Amino acid sequence: MKRLLAVLGSSVIGAGIGFAATVIIARRFGAADFGFFASLIAIWALLAPVIGFGSGKLILRAQAQGAPALAVWLLGRGLLVIAAALMVVTAFVLVAGPLAYDRHWGVFLLASVALASLVLQDPTKAVFQARDHYAGLAGWQLLPPIARLVAGGVALLGGLSFLGFMAVYAFAELIVIAVSLGCLSHYRRHIRQQPDAQAPAPAMPQILRQGMPFAVSGMLYTIYYQVDVVMLGLMAGLEQAGIYKAAFVFIAAAYLLPSTFFQRFLLSRIFRWWESSIHLVPIVQRSLFGCFIFGGLVVGFFALFADPLIAIAYGKGYSEAAVYLRWLGLAVVLHTLAIGVGAYLVTAPGIARKVRVQVVTAVLNVLGNLLMIPAFGIMGAVIATIGTEAVLLTGYAAMLMRELRDRRIAHADPV
Repeated sequence: MKRLLAVLGSSVIGAGIGFAATVIIARRFGAADFGFFASLIAIWALLAPVIGFGSGKLILRAQAQGAPALAVWLLGRGLLVIAAALMVVTAFVLVAGPLAYDRHWGVFLLASVALASLVLQDPTKAVFQARDHYAGLAGWQLLPPIARLVAGGVALLGGLSFLGFMAVYAFAELIVIAVSLGCLSHYRRHIRQQPDAQAPAPAMPQILRQGMPFAVSGMLYTIYYQVDVVMLGLMAGLEQAGIYKAAFVFIAAAYLLPSTFFQRFLLSRIFRWWESSIHLVPIVQRSLFGCFIFGGLVVGFFALFADPLIAIAYGKGYSEAAVYLRWLGLAVVLHTLAIGVGAYLVTAPGIARKVRVQVVTAVLNVLGNLLMIPAFGIMGAVIATIGTEAVLLTGYAAMLMRELRDRRIAHADPV
């Protein structure tokens, strides 16, 4: 319980720090620059899972299956593969970014540091989880929001331009990268001492085949989670994207607690449970009941307090965001339940089924935004988000029922 409280407490503090940074950036630079920054971060979140090829989840799988040689490869040559992919993506962004957003290429170069930091977050979280070092995880996960807060604070106090802010932000993210690499290196030295660590690792194509379903899953999750901001920025203008993001920040904060519980605390246990004969159905049921209660409380809170929340955080310039926050609250129950269901889809067949659901959901989300945004603006993005969450939850639930049925047949797990 103490470890869980440490991780959840750290997540809440990190969310508070990240929220403070968001408010500072939004107030300092206005809706247009804030919308651009939010769009850029959303794009990075879209690219990061693919660049990292699911290395974090593979580290946890290697730990659950007692395969240290795979983890050694991932934290050695695997990091070189990630570095090469980062260089290719950065070169492309330096060319395409100024054409899409009419911004100086230097902004995209500085922002690429944040992309590298984001890519390393998944494997860094995994090495803490693999050793059950939740105190270390609790401390490390505060670094990225602190980096953003420091950059925003320096920009505010120093009266920096947006480019100056991005320069400070890049420097702060370099520190996060250095700490992450140190954690990964320390874990690699630890697992190399295990008896089977010198065994031949699987060939690189085989590792990529194992990891890419997790990578694609992470990318697709970002499509239906944050692509609304990107599409609003491109189709309705960066100011509209900034207004939407001002509301969605509160929704993201609501998602944080269930996401932290499942992805940072429970995930390593879920991998081990699937490798054992433990009865999973009661565990899943308790998880989903907690998700439903949490989501319902959040919906009621936003319905009552949306106006003061937006006014206090952003000021009068963002007042219309309160309307969208109330509607987006409906997505919280659906998304929280989807987090709970999807967290258990980690076996090889399960992640494949999960990806299929995410592909359908992502396509529907993009199509929904393409249809709704021109007609309804920000409200169109809200409608697309709520509909997407309903489809996602339905698909996840169907896939998990199949997984549990297959497991019951294989292990006589009673339903």
